[in-house]
Amino acid sequence: MLLTLIYPTETWAHRLPANVKLAALPVVSIVLFASGSLPLAALLCAMTVLLLLSCGGRFAKSAARSARPILIFIAVMIAWLWFAGTPFEGLRIGLRMLTLVLLSLFLTMTTQFDAIMQVIRTLVRPFPFVDGARLAFAAILVVRMTHILAQKGQMLAMAWRARSHRRPGWQIFMPWIIVALDDAAHVSEALRARGGLPSDTSECKTKDEDRNGT
Repeated sequence: MLLTLIYPTETWAHRLPANVKLAALPVVSIVLFASGSLPLAALLCAMTVLLLLSCGGRFAKSAARSARPILIFIAVMIAWLWFAGTPFEGLRIGLRMLTLVLLSLFLTMTTQFDAIMQVIRTLVRPFPFVDGARLAFAAILVVRMTHILAQKGQMLAMAWRARSHRRPGWQIFMPWIIVALDDAAHVSEALRARGGLPSDTSECKTKDEDRNGT
């Protein structure tokens, strides 16, 4: 079973249906990018932070720890655009990104991956040329592995700081690539050992074979 990011202590958000939480992401995304209003972006970001806090202080702290690499990137981007003479554009883009990242964390921390996979499979069911099981599994694998690689990047940076007074930079890039390739190899071996990627097509074939056998 693929490890999840789900928060271990149940909150009110855990009881919300997965399809409701999944639907909120594209809706908020459309509102954010359809409007160029900085106050609206700030309002939605503040509402997202309050949403996380409503699940408890520890929940919010856990989400903040997971989002730390993205927060650093957003801060650097805002500073760059500030010095480039477009501070409001930097704030608007930064608030958009932060809102969507925090909403994604809210989703993954309060929803079982099996529930997310089932929603995705239901959505693509009208399209017979799309293998819903593989699409859902690939989406969840990207979410999970992105988080793991971000954590390992932080560990490499901490190891660099422990051995050098200089700040980590391009020096940790190659070790991080090696770690990513090593993790990819382990995941590939684990998938092969378990019969490969899940597939709606293979499930249908198995059901047909069982039906014919009986």
